[in-house]
Amino acid sequence: PKPQNPLISEIKNKNKMVLTLYWSLGSQPSRALKSLLVAGDVPHEEKQINILTGEHKSPEILELNPRG
Repeated sequence: PKPQNPLISEIKNKNKMVLTLYWSLGSQPSRALKSLLVAGDVPHEEKQINILTGEHKSPEILELNPRG
């Protein structure tokens, strides 16, 4: 079994907030961040965005990031 990182365990126990990662297959930086979250066993939610259809310019996303 994979050894548990004590820092991650402490964060999980103290903090109930969960990160939400908005990512796209076409974005290398977002894929790298997704890989780090998975490798570090960081609890998070994922919302995949299709940049080819302009989903990154939707009102929901522009509210979070005005630059889209």
